[in-house]
Amino acid sequence: MVDVLLIQPKFVNNIQFNGNHRSIVPPLMLYYLAKPLLEDGFSVDVLDLSAYGIKGNRLKEYLHYLDPRIVGITSVTENFFIAMNIAELIKSIRPELPIVIGGPHVTFKADETLQYKCFDFVVRGEGDHSFSNLVKCLINHNKQGLDRIPGISYRSNESIINNKRDFSIDIDKLGFPKRYYVNPNRYAYSAVAMTSRGCPFSCHFCSATAMFGKKYRMRNIDSVLEEIDYLIGALQNRCLAFSDDTITAYPSRIEQICNHILYRNYTVEWVCASRVDVIDDKLLQLMARSGCRSIQFGFESGNELVLKSINKKITPDQILHATRLCIRNRIIPYGNFIIGFPQDTVSSIRDTYNLAIDIKRMNGTCDIAVLTPFPGTYFYEHAEDLGMKIHTDNWSAYLLDNPVISTQHIDIEELNALYKKCRTGISRMEAW
Repeated sequence: MVDVLLIQPKFVNNIQFNGNHRSIVPPLMLYYLAKPLLEDGFSVDVLDLSAYGIKGNRLKEYLHYLDPRIVGITSVTENFFIAMNIAELIKSIRPELPIVIGGPHVTFKADETLQYKCFDFVVRGEGDHSFSNLVKCLINHNKQGLDRIPGISYRSNESIINNKRDFSIDIDKLGFPKRYYVNPNRYAYSAVAMTSRGCPFSCHFCSATAMFGKKYRMRNIDSVLEEIDYLIGALQNRCLAFSDDTITAYPSRIEQICNHILYRNYTVEWVCASRVDVIDDKLLQLMARSGCRSIQFGFESGNELVLKSINKKITPDQILHATRLCIRNRIIPYGNFIIGFPQDTVSSIRDTYNLAIDIKRMNGTCDIAVLTPFPGTYFYEHAEDLGMKIHTDNWSAYLLDNPVISTQHIDIEELNALYKKCRTGISRMEAW
Protein backbone atom coordinates (compact mmCIF):
# COMPACT_ATOMS: atom_id res chain seq x y z
CA MET A 1 0.00 0.00 0.00
CA VAL A 2 1.10 3.56 -0.73
CA ASP A 3 -0.35 6.52 1.16
CA VAL A 4 -0.49 8.95 -1.76
CA LEU A 5 -0.42 8.41 -5.52
CA LEU A 6 0.27 11.53 -7.62
CA ILE A 7 -0.72 11.35 -11.28
CA GLN A 8 0.31 13.43 -14.28
CA PRO A 9 -2.21 12.76 -17.10
CA LYS A 10 -1.04 12.61 -20.69
CA PHE A 11 -1.38 15.67 -22.88
CA VAL A 12 -3.74 15.86 -25.85
CA ASN A 13 -1.48 17.90 -28.05
CA ASN A 14 2.16 17.76 -29.03
CA ILE A 15 2.90 21.08 -27.38
CA GLN A 16 6.64 21.56 -27.32
CA PHE A 17 9.21 22.77 -24.83
CA ASN A 18 12.33 23.89 -26.66
CA GLY A 19 11.53 21.52 -29.50
CA ASN A 20 10.69 18.53 -27.31
CA HIS A 21 7.26 17.16 -26.46
CA ARG A 22 6.16 18.42 -23.10
CA SER A 23 5.68 14.84 -21.87
CA ILE A 24 9.45 14.46 -22.04
CA VAL A 25 9.97 16.88 -19.13
CA PRO A 26 9.33 15.31 -15.69
CA PRO A 27 6.40 16.69 -13.62
CA LEU A 28 8.47 18.81 -11.24
CA MET A 29 5.53 20.23 -9.29
CA LEU A 30 4.43 16.75 -8.28
CA TYR A 31 7.86 16.19 -6.77
CA TYR A 32 7.40 19.39 -4.78
CA LEU A 33 4.07 18.05 -3.49
CA ALA A 34 5.71 14.75 -2.54
CA LYS A 35 8.58 16.33 -0.61
CA PRO A 36 6.78 17.40 2.62
CA LEU A 37 4.74 14.20 2.65
CA LEU A 38 7.86 12.06 2.51
CA GLU A 39 9.47 14.17 5.25
CA ASP A 40 6.40 13.53 7.42
CA GLY A 41 6.72 9.77 6.96
CA PHE A 42 4.07 9.17 4.30
CA SER A 43 4.76 6.89 1.34
CA VAL A 44 4.31 8.52 -2.08
CA ASP A 45 4.47 7.35 -5.68
CA VAL A 46 4.43 9.54 -8.80
CA LEU A 47 2.95 8.26 -12.04
CA ASP A 48 3.61 10.24 -15.23
CA LEU A 49 1.17 8.86 -17.78
CA SER A 50 2.70 11.01 -20.53
CA ALA A 51 6.06 9.33 -20.15
CA TYR A 52 4.91 5.77 -19.52
CA GLY A 53 1.78 5.51 -21.66
CA ILE A 54 -0.16 3.69 -18.96
CA LYS A 55 -3.94 3.61 -19.48
CA GLY A 56 -7.01 1.41 -19.25
CA ASN A 57 -6.37 -2.04 -17.83
CA ARG A 58 -2.72 -1.28 -17.10
CA LEU A 59 -3.76 1.69 -14.99
CA LYS A 60 -6.24 -0.53 -13.13
CA GLU A 61 -3.48 -3.05 -12.46
CA TYR A 62 -1.23 -0.27 -11.22
CA LEU A 63 -3.93 1.00 -8.87
CA HIS A 64 -4.58 -2.50 -7.49
CA TYR A 65 -0.85 -2.99 -6.95
CA LEU A 66 -0.27 0.34 -5.17
CA ASP A 67 -3.61 0.41 -3.32
CA PRO A 68 -3.32 4.17 -2.53
CA ARG A 69 -5.17 5.84 0.33
CA ILE A 70 -5.40 9.18 -1.53
CA VAL A 71 -4.94 10.11 -5.19
CA GLY A 72 -3.79 13.53 -6.39
CA ILE A 73 -4.10 14.50 -10.06
CA THR A 74 -2.72 17.60 -11.77
CA SER A 75 -4.10 19.04 -14.98
CA VAL A 76 -4.16 22.00 -17.32
CA THR A 77 -7.08 23.05 -19.48
CA GLU A 78 -6.19 20.90 -22.46
CA ASN A 79 -6.12 17.65 -20.50
CA PHE A 80 -8.80 18.38 -17.88
CA PHE A 81 -11.21 15.84 -19.35
CA ILE A 82 -8.41 13.26 -19.50
CA ALA A 83 -7.86 13.88 -15.78
CA MET A 84 -11.60 13.49 -15.25
CA ASN A 85 -11.62 10.15 -17.09
CA ILE A 86 -8.80 8.93 -14.85
CA ALA A 87 -10.73 10.02 -11.77
CA GLU A 88 -13.88 8.28 -12.97
CA LEU A 89 -11.92 5.09 -13.64
CA ILE A 90 -10.48 5.21 -10.11
CA LYS A 91 -13.91 5.84 -8.57
CA SER A 92 -15.34 2.86 -10.49
CA ILE A 93 -12.80 0.66 -8.72
CA ARG A 94 -12.54 2.46 -5.36
CA PRO A 95 -15.57 4.74 -4.88
CA GLU A 96 -14.52 5.59 -1.32
CA LEU A 97 -11.02 6.76 -2.36
CA PRO A 98 -10.51 10.55 -1.95
CA ILE A 99 -9.41 12.19 -5.21
CA VAL A 100 -7.79 15.63 -5.18
CA ILE A 101 -7.17 17.67 -8.32
CA GLY A 102 -4.91 20.70 -8.75
CA GLY A 103 -3.28 22.74 -11.46
CA PRO A 104 -3.91 25.98 -13.36
CA HIS A 105 -7.27 25.07 -14.87
CA VAL A 106 -9.07 23.98 -11.72
CA THR A 107 -7.57 26.88 -9.78
CA PHE A 108 -9.86 29.18 -11.73
CA LYS A 109 -12.71 26.70 -12.26
CA ALA A 110 -13.03 25.09 -8.84
CA ASP A 111 -16.82 25.33 -8.54
CA GLU A 112 -17.32 23.88 -12.00
CA THR A 113 -14.80 21.11 -11.31
CA LEU A 114 -16.60 20.02 -8.15
CA GLN A 115 -19.79 19.52 -10.13
CA TYR A 116 -18.09 16.31 -11.26
CA LYS A 117 -18.55 13.84 -8.42
CA CYS A 118 -15.34 12.01 -9.27
CA PHE A 119 -13.42 14.91 -7.69
CA ASP A 120 -13.63 15.33 -3.92
CA PHE A 121 -11.26 18.27 -3.44
CA VAL A 122 -9.61 21.01 -5.50
CA VAL A 123 -6.29 22.54 -4.48
CA ARG A 124 -6.14 26.05 -5.95
CA GLY A 125 -2.84 27.77 -6.74
CA GLU A 126 0.34 26.51 -5.12
CA GLY A 127 -0.31 23.30 -3.24
CA ASP A 128 2.99 22.81 -1.42
CA HIS A 129 1.45 23.30 2.04
CA SER A 130 -2.26 22.91 1.29
CA PHE A 131 -2.00 19.45 -0.22
CA SER A 132 0.15 17.99 2.55
CA ASN A 133 -2.19 19.44 5.20
CA LEU A 134 -5.18 18.02 3.34
CA VAL A 135 -3.56 14.58 3.21
CA LYS A 136 -2.98 14.68 6.97
CA CYS A 137 -6.61 15.61 7.59
CA LEU A 138 -7.93 12.84 5.37
CA ILE A 139 -5.63 10.09 6.60
CA ASN A 140 -6.27 11.08 10.23
CA HIS A 141 -10.02 11.30 9.55
CA ASN A 142 -10.06 14.91 10.76
CA LYS A 143 -12.47 16.63 8.39
CA GLN A 144 -13.13 19.31 11.02
CA GLY A 145 -9.75 20.74 10.09
CA LEU A 146 -10.60 21.33 6.42
CA ASP A 147 -11.76 24.92 6.97
CA ARG A 148 -8.26 25.85 8.18
CA ILE A 149 -6.44 24.72 5.03
CA PRO A 150 -5.79 27.67 2.67
CA GLY A 151 -6.62 27.33 -1.01
CA ILE A 152 -8.73 24.17 -0.99
CA SER A 153 -12.26 23.80 -2.34
CA TYR A 154 -14.69 21.03 -1.42
CA ARG A 155 -18.35 20.13 -1.14
CA SER A 156 -20.13 20.56 2.18
CA ASN A 157 -23.74 19.41 2.17
CA GLU A 158 -25.24 21.28 -0.80
CA SER A 159 -22.60 24.03 -0.86
CA ILE A 160 -19.10 24.41 -2.26
CA ILE A 161 -16.56 25.85 0.16
CA ASN A 162 -13.64 27.86 -1.27
CA ASN A 163 -11.03 28.58 1.39
CA LYS A 164 -8.98 31.72 0.86
CA ARG A 165 -5.69 31.19 -0.96
CA ASP A 166 -2.27 31.84 0.57
CA PHE A 167 0.01 33.89 -1.68
CA SER A 168 2.82 34.17 0.88
CA ILE A 169 4.58 30.83 0.41
CA ASP A 170 8.33 31.24 1.06
CA ILE A 171 9.83 29.09 -1.68
CA ASP A 172 13.22 29.11 0.05
CA LYS A 173 11.71 27.19 2.96
CA LEU A 174 10.46 24.52 0.55
CA GLY A 175 13.96 23.44 -0.42
CA PHE A 176 14.15 21.28 -3.50
CA PRO A 177 12.68 17.81 -4.00
CA LYS A 178 14.61 14.62 -4.44
CA ARG A 179 14.02 12.79 -7.70
CA TYR A 180 13.26 9.26 -6.54
CA TYR A 181 10.69 8.75 -9.26
CA VAL A 182 12.55 9.82 -12.39
CA ASN A 183 13.63 7.21 -14.91
CA PRO A 184 16.13 9.19 -17.02
CA ASN A 185 15.53 6.91 -19.99
CA ARG A 186 11.95 8.24 -20.25
CA TYR A 187 12.88 11.91 -20.65
CA ALA A 188 14.96 13.99 -23.01
CA TYR A 189 15.50 16.40 -20.13
CA SER A 190 15.48 14.11 -17.13
CA ALA A 191 16.61 16.92 -14.84
CA VAL A 192 14.32 19.92 -14.43
CA ALA A 193 14.79 22.75 -11.94
CA MET A 194 12.81 25.83 -10.97
CA THR A 195 14.72 28.83 -9.60
CA SER A 196 11.73 31.17 -9.28
CA ARG A 197 7.94 31.27 -9.30
CA GLY A 198 5.73 33.70 -11.13
CA CYS A 199 6.75 36.28 -13.69
CA PRO A 200 7.63 39.99 -13.28
CA PHE A 201 5.69 40.74 -16.47
CA SER A 202 1.92 40.71 -17.05
CA CYS A 203 1.16 39.57 -20.60
CA HIS A 204 -2.59 39.38 -21.22
CA PHE A 205 -2.61 35.82 -22.56
CA CYS A 206 -0.75 34.30 -19.59
CA SER A 207 -2.11 33.15 -16.22
CA ALA A 208 1.22 33.11 -14.34
CA THR A 209 0.37 36.16 -12.22
CA ALA A 210 -3.09 34.86 -11.36
CA MET A 211 -1.66 31.43 -10.55
CA PHE A 212 1.37 32.44 -8.48
CA GLY A 213 0.45 35.95 -7.30
CA LYS A 214 1.71 39.37 -8.31
CA LYS A 215 5.03 39.03 -6.49
CA TYR A 216 7.88 37.46 -8.45
CA ARG A 217 9.70 35.17 -6.02
CA MET A 218 13.24 33.93 -6.50
CA ARG A 219 14.91 31.13 -4.59
CA ASN A 220 18.11 31.81 -2.70
CA ILE A 221 20.92 31.36 -5.19
CA ASP A 222 22.88 29.06 -2.83
CA SER A 223 19.91 26.66 -2.78
CA VAL A 224 19.73 26.77 -6.58
CA LEU A 225 23.43 25.95 -6.91
CA GLU A 226 23.06 23.12 -4.40
CA GLU A 227 20.25 21.67 -6.51
CA ILE A 228 22.39 21.89 -9.64
CA ASP A 229 25.13 19.99 -7.83
CA TYR A 230 22.55 17.37 -6.87
CA LEU A 231 21.11 17.01 -10.38
CA ILE A 232 24.36 17.13 -12.35
CA GLY A 233 26.99 16.10 -9.83
CA ALA A 234 25.22 13.48 -7.71
CA LEU A 235 22.66 12.12 -10.21
CA GLN A 236 24.96 12.49 -13.23
CA ASN A 237 22.31 14.12 -15.42
CA ARG A 238 23.69 15.56 -18.64
CA CYS A 239 20.56 17.37 -19.84
CA LEU A 240 18.89 20.02 -17.71
CA ALA A 241 15.77 22.15 -18.25
CA PHE A 242 14.98 25.24 -16.21
CA SER A 243 11.21 25.65 -15.86
CA ASP A 244 11.20 29.35 -14.92
CA ASP A 245 9.01 31.56 -17.10
CA THR A 246 11.87 34.07 -17.50
CA ILE A 247 15.14 32.83 -16.08
CA THR A 248 17.11 35.90 -17.21
CA ALA A 249 14.71 38.38 -15.56
CA TYR A 250 17.60 39.25 -13.23
CA PRO A 251 20.77 38.60 -15.29
CA SER A 252 23.09 38.45 -12.27
CA ARG A 253 21.34 35.25 -11.10
CA ILE A 254 21.80 33.35 -14.36
CA GLU A 255 25.41 34.61 -14.45
CA GLN A 256 26.00 32.98 -11.06
CA ILE A 257 24.42 29.75 -12.31
CA CYS A 258 26.58 29.72 -15.45
CA ASN A 259 29.78 30.50 -13.55
CA HIS A 260 28.99 27.72 -11.06
CA ILE A 261 28.55 25.17 -13.88
CA LEU A 262 31.86 26.29 -15.40
CA TYR A 263 33.67 26.29 -12.03
CA ARG A 264 32.49 22.75 -11.33
CA ASN A 265 33.55 21.77 -14.84
CA TYR A 266 30.20 20.08 -15.46
CA THR A 267 29.49 18.67 -18.90
CA VAL A 268 25.81 19.48 -19.37
CA GLU A 269 23.44 20.75 -22.03
CA TRP A 270 20.66 22.93 -20.70
CA VAL A 271 17.62 24.82 -21.97
CA CYS A 272 15.48 27.60 -20.57
CA ALA A 273 12.84 30.22 -21.35
CA SER A 274 13.39 33.96 -21.48
CA ARG A 275 12.35 37.25 -23.10
CA VAL A 276 14.05 39.07 -25.95
CA ASP A 277 14.49 42.25 -23.86
CA VAL A 278 16.43 40.69 -20.96
CA ILE A 279 19.40 39.20 -22.80
CA ASP A 280 22.52 40.64 -24.39
CA ASP A 281 25.55 39.33 -26.23
CA LYS A 282 27.78 39.11 -23.14
CA LEU A 283 25.19 37.13 -21.20
CA LEU A 284 24.53 34.76 -24.11
CA GLN A 285 28.26 34.11 -24.51
CA LEU A 286 28.44 33.01 -20.88
CA MET A 287 25.27 30.92 -21.16
CA ALA A 288 26.61 29.16 -24.27
CA ARG A 289 29.97 28.42 -22.61
CA SER A 290 28.20 26.80 -19.67
CA GLY A 291 26.11 24.54 -21.91
CA CYS A 292 22.97 26.46 -22.90
CA ARG A 293 21.75 25.02 -26.20
CA SER A 294 18.28 26.52 -26.63
CA ILE A 295 16.18 29.39 -25.33
CA GLN A 296 12.42 29.49 -25.70
CA PHE A 297 11.00 32.96 -26.35
CA GLY A 298 7.49 34.31 -26.55
CA PHE A 299 7.73 36.33 -29.76
CA GLU A 300 3.92 36.45 -29.96
CA SER A 301 3.46 38.86 -32.91
CA GLY A 302 5.30 40.57 -35.75
CA ASN A 303 3.19 43.70 -35.43
CA GLU A 304 4.24 46.42 -33.01
CA LEU A 305 0.71 47.69 -32.31
CA VAL A 306 -0.47 44.17 -31.48
CA LEU A 307 2.50 43.65 -29.16
CA LYS A 308 1.56 46.85 -27.33
CA SER A 309 -2.08 45.79 -27.09
CA ILE A 310 -1.22 42.53 -25.30
CA ASN A 311 1.13 44.29 -22.85
CA LYS A 312 4.14 42.36 -24.14
CA LYS A 313 6.45 45.39 -24.01
CA ILE A 314 8.77 44.25 -26.79
CA THR A 315 9.16 45.18 -30.47
CA PRO A 316 9.74 43.22 -33.70
CA ASP A 317 13.21 44.76 -33.90
CA GLN A 318 14.05 43.33 -30.47
CA ILE A 319 12.82 39.93 -31.63
CA LEU A 320 15.14 40.01 -34.63
CA HIS A 321 18.06 41.31 -32.56
CA ALA A 322 17.68 38.57 -29.94
CA THR A 323 17.49 35.94 -32.68
CA ARG A 324 20.73 37.21 -34.24
CA LEU A 325 22.49 37.19 -30.87
CA CYS A 326 21.43 33.63 -30.15
CA ILE A 327 22.52 32.39 -33.59
CA ARG A 328 25.85 34.19 -33.19
CA ASN A 329 26.42 32.33 -29.92
CA ARG A 330 25.25 28.97 -31.27
CA ILE A 331 22.17 28.92 -29.09
CA ILE A 332 18.98 27.82 -30.83
CA PRO A 333 16.26 30.47 -30.43
CA TYR A 334 12.87 28.76 -30.23
CA GLY A 335 10.16 31.36 -30.66
CA ASN A 336 6.41 31.05 -30.22
CA PHE A 337 4.03 33.21 -32.27
CA ILE A 338 0.28 33.59 -31.69
CA ILE A 339 -2.40 34.83 -34.06
CA GLY A 340 -5.94 35.86 -33.24
CA PHE A 341 -5.30 38.59 -30.67
CA PRO A 342 -8.21 41.04 -30.27
CA GLN A 343 -6.35 43.70 -32.28
CA ASP A 344 -5.11 41.29 -34.94
CA THR A 345 -6.18 41.85 -38.54
CA VAL A 346 -5.25 40.00 -41.69
CA SER A 347 -2.59 42.67 -42.23
CA SER A 348 -1.04 42.24 -38.75
CA ILE A 349 -1.10 38.46 -39.11
CA ARG A 350 0.79 38.89 -42.37
CA ASP A 351 3.41 40.87 -40.39
CA THR A 352 3.71 37.94 -37.98
CA TYR A 353 4.00 35.51 -40.87
CA ASN A 354 6.75 37.54 -42.53
CA LEU A 355 8.70 37.92 -39.29
CA ALA A 356 8.54 34.15 -38.76
CA ILE A 357 9.93 33.62 -42.26
CA ASP A 358 12.76 36.09 -41.54
CA ILE A 359 13.64 34.20 -38.37
CA LYS A 360 13.73 30.86 -40.16
CA ARG A 361 15.98 32.36 -42.84
CA MET A 362 18.37 33.28 -40.03
CA ASN A 363 18.34 29.60 -38.95
CA GLY A 364 16.12 30.34 -35.99
CA THR A 365 13.24 28.07 -34.99
CA CYS A 366 9.66 29.11 -34.40
CA ASP A 367 6.15 27.78 -34.08
CA ILE A 368 2.73 29.37 -34.33
CA ALA A 369 -0.52 28.91 -32.41
CA VAL A 370 -3.96 30.46 -32.24
CA LEU A 371 -4.91 32.58 -29.25
CA THR A 372 -6.60 30.38 -26.69
CA PRO A 373 -8.15 32.27 -23.75
CA PHE A 374 -7.39 29.88 -20.90
CA PRO A 375 -9.21 30.43 -17.59
CA GLY A 376 -7.26 32.78 -15.36
CA THR A 377 -5.89 34.91 -18.21
CA TYR A 378 -6.78 38.55 -18.83
CA PHE A 379 -8.21 37.58 -22.21
CA TYR A 380 -10.57 35.05 -20.65
CA GLU A 381 -11.77 37.39 -17.92
CA HIS A 382 -12.22 40.39 -20.27
CA ALA A 383 -13.21 38.67 -23.51
CA GLU A 384 -16.46 40.56 -24.02
CA ASP A 385 -14.88 43.95 -23.28
CA LEU A 386 -12.19 43.21 -25.87
CA GLY A 387 -14.67 42.30 -28.59
CA MET A 388 -13.94 38.59 -28.38
CA LYS A 389 -16.52 35.82 -28.52
CA ILE A 390 -15.64 32.52 -26.90
CA HIS A 391 -17.52 29.85 -28.84
CA THR A 392 -17.19 26.88 -26.50
CA ASP A 393 -16.42 25.86 -22.94
CA ASN A 394 -15.55 22.34 -24.07
CA TRP A 395 -12.08 22.36 -22.54
CA SER A 396 -10.84 19.52 -24.74
CA ALA A 397 -11.05 21.98 -27.67
CA TYR A 398 -8.53 24.37 -26.06
CA LEU A 399 -5.51 23.03 -27.91
CA LEU A 400 -3.64 26.07 -29.33
CA ASP A 401 -4.10 24.75 -32.88
CA ASN A 402 -7.90 24.84 -32.78
CA PRO A 403 -9.63 28.26 -32.75
CA VAL A 404 -12.31 28.70 -30.10
CA ILE A 405 -12.79 32.47 -30.51
CA SER A 406 -13.88 35.15 -32.91
CA THR A 407 -12.69 38.76 -32.66
CA GLN A 408 -14.12 42.04 -33.89
CA HIS A 409 -11.85 41.74 -36.94
CA ILE A 410 -11.75 38.00 -37.70
CA ASP A 411 -14.41 35.32 -37.28
CA ILE A 412 -13.62 31.79 -36.17
CA GLU A 413 -13.73 30.26 -39.67
CA GLU A 414 -11.34 32.85 -41.10
CA LEU A 415 -9.03 32.50 -38.11
CA ASN A 416 -8.87 28.76 -38.71
CA ALA A 417 -8.05 29.32 -42.38
CA LEU A 418 -5.37 31.89 -41.51
CA TYR A 419 -3.84 29.54 -38.97
CA LYS A 420 -3.59 26.73 -41.51
CA LYS A 421 -2.07 29.12 -44.04
CA CYS A 422 0.52 30.30 -41.53
CA ARG A 423 1.32 26.83 -40.29
CA THR A 424 1.88 25.42 -43.77
CA GLY A 425 3.49 28.48 -45.31
CA ILE A 426 6.00 29.09 -42.53
CA SER A 427 7.09 25.45 -42.50
CA ARG A 428 7.67 25.64 -46.27
CA MET A 429 9.07 29.19 -46.06
CA GLU A 430 6.67 30.35 -48.75
CA ALA A 431 5.94 34.00 -49.47
CA TRP A 432 2.58 35.25 -48.15
